[in-house]
Amino acid sequence: MPEEEVKSRVLSKTIDGIAGIVGESQTVTMGDGEGWEHLFINVGTGFHLVYNIQTIDLSGYTRQDMTLFPQGILMQDMQEFPQGAGSTKLQRATIVSTTPINEADLSNVDASQGNSWHLPGSLSSTHNLNNILQGRLQNYFTLTTYAGLQQTSESMWGSGDSTAAEKMWLVDAILFPDVEGATFAAPDQAFVIPSIIAHEPELEYMMRLARSLEPVY
Repeated sequence: MPEEEVKSRVLSKTIDGIAGIVGESQTVTMGDGEGWEHLFINVGTGFHLVYNIQTIDLSGYTRQDMTLFPQGILMQDMQEFPQGAGSTKLQRATIVSTTPINEADLSNVDASQGNSWHLPGSLSSTHNLNNILQGRLQNYFTLTTYAGLQQTSESMWGSGDSTAAEKMWLVDAILFPDVEGATFAAPDQAFVIPSIIAHEPELEYMMRLARSLEPVY
């Protein structure tokens, strides 16, 4: 691969934090964080999904028939960790995907499996694992020895694969039970993706382009 065809880039985007309170009749009142949406999920006793979906434009590279090779994906909380009071638990998912993610993809909660949250890239989702560059799920519970929610576990998944897609989708989402008066807050979330942009041999590029354009199934 000729040296002049290799470029180093750092992609980055920050999603605003959010805070709010659960109201009556399955409602949520949220602050002014840009891009946040709310959905009530009528499963079990009910859950609230609060989410923000943003994109990074890669079309400047695809117009040059270049491939993006992520060298790492950093998910950085820029303030305190998610907080809340009045609820027994909260889950937070942050995802980087080369395939579009929408509200329906984030609202797959299965009451028959202990209210499992089936996120994009899991076996029960409509996304192939290869569609997800990286996902992170954090679980928070109210512990009797501490006030408010405390993080108890964290899991990661994703392929970290290279892509010839025209966009990346960035997601910050939280899921919590419907408890009137409960409060929640999530910090600003920075996505930092050090990358190499390079030309590949034609056959490899065409195969990667085909994979990048595969529909979600």
